[in-house]
Amino acid sequence: MSSWKGLKKRAEAFESIGVRVLGVTSDSQAQVGAFHQALGLPFTLVSDPLLQSAQVLGVPVSSAKSYFSTLAVHPVIRELPKKGFLQPAVLVWKEEALVYEWYQVETLRNLFGANGRPSPQQILEIVESSMRGETGVSR
Repeated sequence: MSSWKGLKKRAEAFESIGVRVLGVTSDSQAQVGAFHQALGLPFTLVSDPLLQSAQVLGVPVSSAKSYFSTLAVHPVIRELPKKGFLQPAVLVWKEEALVYEWYQVETLRNLFGANGRPSPQQILEIVESSMRGETGVSR
């Protein structure tokens, strides 16, 4: 949740350099709507409980092993049709070019937050550097 709040705080900065933020989650449409409204997010969140975006965007989905090992501590994943969950990821494009990508390594701890995910400020700095042509794809 803190990452969403951080992105919200920097929404104008992203907009000023011509970048739009889009969030994709495996949560239900009702959950996404409630979350979006509660936080007053100025960008779009997409509900993808079938995990179709994972294939299109190349975002990893948890393995069957991690799915079954997490049932005891996170029973809500039982509701996911593919018996898995999206791994946290950050993807940034400049026009059609991918300029930055970060994917969470699958661990049990992912259920409670993405370990090592770049902060919203770091993402903004990466995007700003990219817009100035200073960086290529980085991980």
